[in-house]
Amino acid sequence: MEIDSGVHGGGQAGPGAWSGQRPADDPPEGETASARAIRIGHDIGEEIAELAAHLDAATHRLLLAVRAFEDSGAWAAQGFQTCAGWLSWRVGWSIGVARERLRVARRLTELPLVDDALRRGELSYCKARAITRVATPAIEAALVEDARYTTGAQLETLCRKYASVQRAGSPDAEFDDLEDRYVRRRVRHNGMVMIEASLHAEEAEVVWEALTQLARARKHRPAASGDDPRAGAGAAETVGAAVAADPMAAADAAADAVAAADAPVARTRWRRRTR
Repeated sequence: MEIDSGVHGGGQAGPGAWSGQRPADDPPEGETASARAIRIGHDIGEEIAELAAHLDAATHRLLLAVRAFEDSGAWAAQGFQTCAGWLSWRVGWSIGVARERLRVARRLTELPLVDDALRRGELSYCKARAITRVATPAIEAALVEDARYTTGAQLETLCRKYASVQRAGSPDAEFDDLEDRYVRRRVRHNGMVMIEASLHAEEAEVVWEALTQLARARKHRPAASGDDPRAGAGAAETVGAAVAADPMAAADAAADAVAAADAPVARTRWRRRTR
């Protein structure tokens, strides 16, 4: 098996890597205890990178076997409705993991550069998985090259953002919008109400600005004795419903919600997260 761990962490596991055995007790002449600890730690780090490359190359072999097994239909002969169900039974993977492994295995047949890089251990499975979500033959080489100079987390972010651009320009963008754009209301176990919204960026800015202004306006206002701490949920629900029906009217709905809500919003924790 040909292994090249150069992509893992940007460094290649060179000869003489730590092999799980303690180094000689006598350090080189003049070497301090701290320098010796750093040297040993460096060797261990190189061994980690090399082992990770071997694991990724082995994962490639596993994916080849998984794809061949799915094509064979043997899983159906054993009474399973899907190959993912068989993998969950026989290998112990969750259904989600099994489906994702099958997806990556299929995509590797369409992406020879990714397939070869994973086979050689040059590309981690996590990076290969991210690339297979968005890669086309036209951009495959560029993404593999990007993988050489980014961390796994950075490449995940890059591919996720590129996927959003692909969706926006696809013929099914309007349908995808109907699936992805929503406002949901859920009552939690403690009686509080959770409002969850997935909106276009410009819509989210309108809603967020309205909530921010609401919080600022009430920050220094003393709470009345009859305040109901759950009343603020009605304000958020009003804003969310307005966005779902008419994004351009969201600001007006937010203003009405501010006037109607009695909860001390200054005590509410506002959280904003971007994926």
